Amino acid sequence: MRRALKKTKRRDWNIFKGSKYIEKDFKEDRQKLVDFYNEHGYRDARILDYHWEKLNDNRIVLYIKLFEGHPYYFRNIRWVGNTIYDDEFLTNVLGIKKGDVYDKSLLEKRLTMDEDA
Repeated sequence: MRRALKKTKRRDWNIFKGSKYIEKDFKEDRQKLVDFYNEHGYRDARILDYHWEKLNDNRIVLYIKLFEGHPYYFRNIRWVGNTIYDDEFLTNVLGIKKGDVYDKSLLEKRLTMDEDA
């Protein structure tokens, strides 16, 4: 989860290099955190609340209240209205099978693939 927070750094690894809290960067990281959960099956994930506490002049602690929801998995995928390609071909191109963990970004990427690529 910490890897999803690209710009909001944890400071305990290197005492000589800190990072600044920048609200704009933290806003981007909040979205990346939700995206991270969406890519790991948690379609309903959202940040409910967050706040920070000032420890001293140089350090703060961020608290994030996150709703994960239940994990989602792909079930049956049915193709409707396809006249050019058969179901088996489309299923192979999609590359997602029953039981795979739901991944929002992967699904969107595969559904919008350029056939000329």
